[in-house]
Amino acid sequence: MLKRRLFVLLLLLISSVAFSNSAEHLFVVSKDTTKSDTAKKEPLPPLEFELKPTFGLGVGMFTFYGDVSNNHDSYHPTVSRVGYDLSITNPLTKYLDLSFYVLWGKIGTNERSLERNFNFESKITTGGAMLTYNFDHILRRDRVVEPYLGIGFESFEFLSKTDKYDAYGNEYNYWSDGTIRNLPEDDPNAGQAILIYRDYTYETDLREQNLDSLGKYPERSWAVPITFGANMLLNDRWTFKVGTSMHFTMTDLVDNLTGSGEGVRNGTNGNDKFLFTNVSLHYDLYRPKEDELIDPFEKFGDDSDLWAFDTTDTDQDGITDFPDDCPDTPAGVEVDERGCPLDGDKDGVPDYRDDELNTAEGAEVDKMGVTLTDEYFELQYRMFVDSTGEFVTYKEVRGSSESADGGRPLVITPRRKTYRVQKSEVPSDMIPMVLSLPDLRIEKDENGNDIYIFSEHDNLDSAFVSMLNVADKGVTDPTLVKVNQDGSTRDITDSVKTTMTDTNVEHTVASGPAVIRVQIGAFSRELSDEIFRGVPNVIHFKGDDGLYRYFSGSFDNIDAAATHKVDIMLKGFEDAFIVAYQSGKRIPLSKVGATISPRDDKINDNSTPNKINKELIKFRVQVGAYTREVPTDVLDTFLQIGNVEPSKSGDVMRYFVGRYDTYEEALKAQQDIASKGIPDAFVVGDFNGTYISSEEALKLLQDQE
Repeated sequence: MLKRRLFVLLLLLISSVAFSNSAEHLFVVSKDTTKSDTAKKEPLPPLEFELKPTFGLGVGMFTFYGDVSNNHDSYHPTVSRVGYDLSITNPLTKYLDLSFYVLWGKIGTNERSLERNFNFESKITTGGAMLTYNFDHILRRDRVVEPYLGIGFESFEFLSKTDKYDAYGNEYNYWSDGTIRNLPEDDPNAGQAILIYRDYTYETDLREQNLDSLGKYPERSWAVPITFGANMLLNDRWTFKVGTSMHFTMTDLVDNLTGSGEGVRNGTNGNDKFLFTNVSLHYDLYRPKEDELIDPFEKFGDDSDLWAFDTTDTDQDGITDFPDDCPDTPAGVEVDERGCPLDGDKDGVPDYRDDELNTAEGAEVDKMGVTLTDEYFELQYRMFVDSTGEFVTYKEVRGSSESADGGRPLVITPRRKTYRVQKSEVPSDMIPMVLSLPDLRIEKDENGNDIYIFSEHDNLDSAFVSMLNVADKGVTDPTLVKVNQDGSTRDITDSVKTTMTDTNVEHTVASGPAVIRVQIGAFSRELSDEIFRGVPNVIHFKGDDGLYRYFSGSFDNIDAAATHKVDIMLKGFEDAFIVAYQSGKRIPLSKVGATISPRDDKINDNSTPNKINKELIKFRVQVGAYTREVPTDVLDTFLQIGNVEPSKSGDVMRYFVGRYDTYEEALKAQQDIASKGIPDAFVVGDFNGTYISSEEALKLLQDQE
């Protein structure tokens, strides 16, 4: 009822102001005041409409007010989704304008609480007309800032979607502890549920869900916008506008929640609405008639020499701007009578940046004025028709003018390694042989299984020889794979053996140099990769004793290995030690240059699990993760919480609160933070500055007992 009264009151106000005075600003009327009142009245001439269009383009922020998030309760009204507007405005009078506009963008919001979890985003497009009043009657004529208010009517279309699944197709399940997992909390296998995170990709059509049996309702409606703001008059042509408009829609289906819903899906009976707060720039397209234009020759006369009045020389080259064909000549450069830099050899490159001042007539040159030779064109052609992979990408760089062929050297980007020698599983008796290979590293396949990579190659011949050498050193059944451009691999072991058996492939089995590594530790279970974040080239094996041994690095001298060992100990693995392997056996450190007493130079593998300093294991509360700037409403909440610390993780900036000794303390802090407006906050583990899951941190503490 209040909306209807406001609408009627505003419409009456604008109408009364618009038509209380004469329409002389809009219409041109001829008047004859020489006749007396008693004279016969002549009919008035037809009214003429004056077309003075103004074009406007703006950008702003949409804020949705509906059933989701309780009409944006606790959210800043100007923070939501970006929108754009395009308008054409024509004055009806000095104080009344009529605008036709198009408005498009996205609206949406997210609601997270213990009772319900809803989110949606809708692409909207509106088009309509707006009548605005600028208070010309009561403002000064020389004003710079001009307030306005207005009302309109528009067509409104929307397409609402929700974020229901993550990038891997897992449906979000919101647990009572504030986390999101891949299984429901009451699922029989809930103990195996893993944490997942919203990707904020709105992929599921809300109407297609038919959650409240609403059917195929129309995704279009009408809306009444009410606006107010201020115009800043920059000059006769340009106007800068700041304003906000509330759009009262005639539908309650934008967020897919209505008063007919049941349970947590029960909304209000009022229609949805949205706010658009924007800035825009407007340009007056009106041009004076030809007879209103001033002839510039009238000032000087037909015989005047206009050049005589031109005294401006912007680039200070001695040629005034009017006859200067090159008005941006750098300072100090000698120019000709046209104001252009001198070009002695006429190759199109001015002398001041020509690396070859005596280029032959008609020669092709590069951007530095150097002749392009036949060898250069031949190389370009070879790159164009390249079918062998000799060239991948190149770019031209400036070189020395004393180069032999007068051309420019090319920077060649190395291509990707094409072949790998690898093995999917390494039995315990083969571990020393594998650790003797200097290029050993581990990758995960598409199923998350470990792949041990022994070597990588550019060509098939060297890859095949490497596979034979690895096999001769005692590694049974190594695999030769081809790496595709997209990173996928294809097993070509059998086909290569068939085609290359009869070829003369020579290979020798040499013992090879010793390989020095740092053993991080031996643990009773397989640890998460998160724990070793920041430790380079980590590889691990499971031994016959059931322990998982972790190694890092590959060195050929003991000093580099010792430095690496210190770095690993500083990361929290205080039991790390140096090991050496050669020809499939572990060897004493004295054989690789270590200064060590014979009594201590013994090969003793630790047969009991290593311990980790419990003081290095803490718990923190993650309150947000953003790839861009923190939204204003979230930042306000951060300031209320206090002591929020940022931490860069790849392209994502994560934000944390506190550092607690026990999980219970962190969980209590998480619940307190959730009550302050961040329901997505959750507990993570902190291992010596490396963030791990809270489950992994609890397991680490349990391992130390």
